[in-house]
This record gives sequence, structure tokens and C-alpha cells, in this order.
Amino acid sequence: MQKYNGQLIRQFASNVTGNAASGVTVTVRRQSDAGLTTLYVENNIAGATLSNPITTTSTGHFAFYAADGVYTLTFSDGTPQQVVQLQDVSALQAQFDAAVLAGGYIPSGTFSAGATLTQSNQILSDGSSYWRWGGALPKTVTAGSAPTPTGVGNWIVLSDFALRGDLGAAGSTVPVGGVLAGSLALAKWFFITPQNIDTTGATDATSIINAALSSNSHVALPAGDIKITGNLNIAGKVLLGQGKEKTRLICHSPTGNGRFGGSEGNQAAVFSNGAIGSPVYGSTVIGLTIDCNGLLNATGSIGLKGVMFRKSHGCYAKDIRVIDSSSYAFWCADDVAQSDYASAVFEDCEEIGSEIGFEAVNVTTCRFVRCNSFKPRVTSDWPVFSMFHAYTLKDDALVTFENCYGIGYSSTVIDLLLKCRNIKFIGGHFEQLNSSSSALFMSNVNSDYENIDFVGCTMVSAGFGAVLSTGELAPSGRIGAKFTGCSITAKNGVGVEVQGDNGVFEFVNTEIFSTVTGGGAGLCFASSDASNLATVVGGSLKAVGGAGTAISSGLPTRISDQTIQSPSAGALPRIKQVAYGETALINDGGNSFFNATFANASDTSKVVVTAFINATGAADGAAAAAQATTLSFIPIDNQTFRFYASTAAAGRKVRWQLTEYA
Repeated sequence: MQKYNGQLIRQFASNVTGNAASGVTVTVRRQSDAGLTTLYVENNIAGATLSNPITTTSTGHFAFYAADGVYTLTFSDGTPQQVVQLQDVSALQAQFDAAVLAGGYIPSGTFSAGATLTQSNQILSDGSSYWRWGGALPKTVTAGSAPTPTGVGNWIVLSDFALRGDLGAAGSTVPVGGVLAGSLALAKWFFITPQNIDTTGATDATSIINAALSSNSHVALPAGDIKITGNLNIAGKVLLGQGKEKTRLICHSPTGNGRFGGSEGNQAAVFSNGAIGSPVYGSTVIGLTIDCNGLLNATGSIGLKGVMFRKSHGCYAKDIRVIDSSSYAFWCADDVAQSDYASAVFEDCEEIGSEIGFEAVNVTTCRFVRCNSFKPRVTSDWPVFSMFHAYTLKDDALVTFENCYGIGYSSTVIDLLLKCRNIKFIGGHFEQLNSSSSALFMSNVNSDYENIDFVGCTMVSAGFGAVLSTGELAPSGRIGAKFTGCSITAKNGVGVEVQGDNGVFEFVNTEIFSTVTGGGAGLCFASSDASNLATVVGGSLKAVGGAGTAISSGLPTRISDQTIQSPSAGALPRIKQVAYGETALINDGGNSFFNATFANASDTSKVVVTAFINATGAADGAAAAAQATTLSFIPIDNQTFRFYASTAAAGRKVRWQLTEYA
């Protein structure tokens, strides 16, 4: 029999300070026959049992004991099911003892009997685990004592991570799973075990983690909630969690004044910061959640970032979630005067409710791969700005956003400012729910834009679609931005507004829609006077206005390559058609379905669905934050598509968009 601990966290909760999914029923079934299994309160098959299903607590936690086996967990709120395997560790004790002896350790008694240790490889048993003393020798152990304190320089438990770290020392010949431990390259890892750190979030663990980082190149954290009150310095180091669903760093103010501890200059929960002319290399953080709790930095002058790579080269962040940052959730930057600019890769990361999601500034190269930004509408102490942000880049810089996703309420989804060069958005969906803002903003006084590429992107905005400019500092004829195979939809303004400058914008196999009833051009020039010298090159560009107006009045001679089509010209090779709408209320608070009609689709496998559940009685979700949801759809025929929605709260509307690709 073994215990299982779990916590259910919603990716897109109704408020960013309460992402835990409380009151969710969890059903545990045997995978062998799908039958309900018996759950126990403690590790005793004759003891008290729990009901099955069980219910998550106010913090989203749930726990149970069950017999050894493989189980399937299903959740009432539509969270994808999980498969877990439980195995009683007592069955492994004989193998463990053999590995201890083979590793050169000397069992020297028990804590209950007492002993005197004179060698570093002598170990004592507390009845369930072996412990070795990591401090000064000799060490006298009083009979009946316990292995406390624990941690670096004190008692260290020889189970799981700690044992594997010791057995993995260079030259070890101990077989682990049939492989020589010395070949497992574990010697470089320092494992902080649950015995050495509080995983309930009650006790500050900042000093323990930083002490491990200061003396080890690779540090691994256990699963659980880990409280920190100051910056964690990973400069040139690797910090590894057990996954963003399992290891959570929770930021707290050490004095209760709403300010984080640590250094003013570091400004982030997890940071890597080099020096001018002396950057650090290879800083890495993997597999954890950082809950910034809306704190400010040490002096309260600016917000607290989640992950910061500054004056740092070759940095890497993977499988990281940042919640409730009052500044940048993920930040890669350098000083303007620095000759060695920063570089980093962010992969499979996400942020929820932060002021700004992902930013690159003064970098040489920076990649954001499958990174997601969610901005629920909440009342907070800071404004919610952009989801994806870049500015002041070197002439030879390259910044890419690859298959990223952003949705929510913000001043803009994509915000490019000042000197922006060589930025590529490859794939991805970007949706603005704020009816007074745009999905893309690329216009700023004293700006200088060049070679901004959007390939295969979908942009949907409850306000304007995109505002474009190459900047007042750009020379005449410069290509500011190019859109290839993109779709831009605006629901409360023009699809694309080109502002006054000398630049060139190119659209290839791209559709622009303004769906404002009775007005709103697909493509609009900000002014019709000679000061607006922008040029649009339309290679298979379709511009559709809410009143059938493809292009607003202005200077049509500035549109070269006259392939801009009217709404009657038919579908384009890449995006054939787009439909959108909003359903009636979902009133049952559970699973619901409804049908969405669509013009005949030639191939339903090429229909992409974007759907979003909003608040009661508000067409744009303004009355309250968006709700977490599970959405799926099936084609009934080539014209009707049935959506299935599951939401934890009653009285929601589903807004949807269907896009058929060629």
C-alpha cells in the first residue's frame, strides 16, 4: 500500500491569486478493470476508508492510500484524466540495503541504541531509513535521539535522491537498475530531499536552496509547496523541479509589507545576473511553478519578476509557470551599453495574470517556443500590459516566437517598441478580449522597425486587429512587417490600421476581417494626407470590412500589386473561411453542447476551433473573469459543428470561431 498526494491547479482561473481547484470530485478506478478502488485514510488495510470519489480541499489538494497497482484518476471539472502507479517502498528495502553495503557504507547501529561515528561512511538507522552524518567527526549520538537537524553539514538521509547522488560518484561500480551508478552522471547533482526542506509552504526555504546553489552546479528540488522570501541565484547553475504541476515556489514578503526580500538589483524570484563585460553562461531552470503573489521587489520601486536572465548567455527555461507577477513573468535582457548581449531559450513555459508575459530586450538571440500567456480580467494593483513584448534590439538580433498562444484582457497581445529588428512569429494564436485594445501594436514615437515577420499566425481582437508602423526614424522604403498565411480579425474596429510613415508592409495569402456591424474597414490608412507615405504590397490579400469596405478612403495609389480582393472574390488558398459567434447561456454548470453553423466545409479535418467561455450576461466578458473550461467539438456534417463544454460555474456564454484552412 502506498500514499498518493495530488493538487489540482487551473491554468486559467477566475482570479490569479486562487488558481487552486477546490470542491472538485476525484474518482479513482483500477486500470485493470475500471472498477472503483478502496481508498484508505492511512497505511492500514484494516483501518478507516475514504469515500470514492473524494473531493479536493480549498487549496486543491487531495490524498489517499491504496493497494499497490495502477489507477486512473478522473476529475469532475473536465481536467484531463491522470494515470498513477502506487508501489509500497517496503518491498524495495532488501534491494536498498544491498546497494548501501555495496556502496561502501558501514551500518553502525541505530538512533535508539546510540553510537559514536568516527568515519564519514558510517550510517545509522532510525527504523525506516539510513542516515549519515555530514558534519565534523567524531559524532556522538545519544541513545533515543532523532536525526535532527537535517541538511547540509548535518544529518543526511540515504534514500531516493540522496542515496543515488552518493552512489553516483565518479568510479562507482554499484549496479542501479543494471547500470553502473558511476555511469549515471549523478555526481554533479545535489538533491534537496523532503526530509531537508519544508514542502508544505510553511517554513522559509530560501537559504537552504541558495546554499545548495552556491556550492553545487546542479540542484534538484522535491515536489510540494516551497516558501521563498528572497531571490534564488541560478547564475551559471541548473535548478530542477519535478514539473510545474508538482513543484511550486511560493513568494512571500519577509516582513509582510508586500515586498519581496533579497537584492534590489536582482528583481526576480529566480535570476541569473552577470556583470558588464563579464556575462554568465548556461543558467537553467526546469520544471516548476513560481507564484509571485503580486509582490513588489525588495524596495517596492518596481514589480517582482518571475524568471530573469540578465547579462547571461545560453540560458534555458523549460516547463515553467509564473503566476501573478507584478512585472515581467519571463525576462531576457541586458544593459543598453553592454557589448555582450543576452541570449536564452524559453520552452513550454506559461504565465497567468502577470503585468507583462514574455519580454526580450537588448538581446542577441532569444527563442520562445510553445509559450502561453493568459490574462484573466482581475482587479489588481498593477496594469496588465502585453503578453509578448520586445524592444531595443541589436541590428543583428534574432528573436522568434514559435507556436505561442495568448488570450485574455490586456493593453495589447503583441507589443513591439522602439528599435525592433528581425523578429519572427511562426504559427500561434493571439486573442485580445479587451474591446478597446488591439491584438498587435507596432507603432511608437521614435521607433525603428525592420523585418518583422508573421507566418501562419491567427490574430483575433475584440477591438482593433493590428496597428502598424515602421517608425518615424525608419528610412523610406524599409519593409516594416510581412504577413504570410495569416488571419487578422477585429470585432470593434478596423482590421489593420497603417499609420503615417515611410515604410512598406507586405501581405501574402493573408485575410483581414473587420466584423463591426455597419462599418469598420478591413484595411485602413490612418490619414489620407501626404504625411502618410506608407505602402502596402498585397500578394493575395483579402480585406473584408464590416460594411463590405475592403479598403478605407485614403491614397489607394499607395497600394501596389493590385491583388487585394473584395468579399465576393472567393476564398484564398490558405484560409478558406472564418465564422464566429456566441451561444446562449450555459445554465446547468456542467456539461453542455450546442451547434455552430458554418458554410459548407470541404474537409472538416481542416477546420480549427477557437472557443472561450466568458461571464454571465456580458458579450465581451467584462462583468467578471474568464472561467476555466474544457472544450471539444465534432462535425455533424459539413455545415454543422457540435461543441461540448464543461464549466465549473453556471451562467456562462461560449464565444467561438471556426476557421477552415485549404
